[in-house]
Amino acid sequence: MEEKTTELMHTVRSAEAECERIRGEKQKLVQKWQSSVINVSKRDDAVAAFEGALKEQEIELRGKKAEIGGARAEVIHCQEQHDQLTGVERRVERLCAARQSQIRSAEEAIAEVKRALSRAVKAKASTAKTLGVSKEELRMCEIELSNAERRVAKMDAERKALEDELFVMGR
Repeated sequence: MEEKTTELMHTVRSAEAECERIRGEKQKLVQKWQSSVINVSKRDDAVAAFEGALKEQEIELRGKKAEIGGARAEVIHCQEQHDQLTGVERRVERLCAARQSQIRSAEEAIAEVKRALSRAVKAKASTAKTLGVSKEELRMCEIELSNAERRVAKMDAERKALEDELFVMGR
């Protein structure tokens, strides 16, 4: 009985340690997720600033070209603008692909956290069930022990009465 109790206590402690470990992992993953969201926001701000600066440069370039004039200058300007926009478009596409990859990674991390949480909940439920069964077994053992102690006390009293009787008969 004591071995069962010790074993059950060990099982409970192991389950509690596992729950704590899972909580720690969950917290780390949430922190990584929050960090990723902050980094994505910073990158978005940088892209917006870059686009604003690019627009300002484009406006300045148009003004200079208009001053110089001529169809040739306008064609060169259009080609440069096209090249710049194509470059920006390529960078934006690469950035978009990188962000999509980051989003997929974050979604996978979230899914893993959800799976870990599900396992933790199941482990907690199993531990609670085992604890309940163990408490009931302990209560039954305590009742049996109490009954046995009463029987032993009764038998001791009967033995003592018999010894007294034998002593009286022996006189």
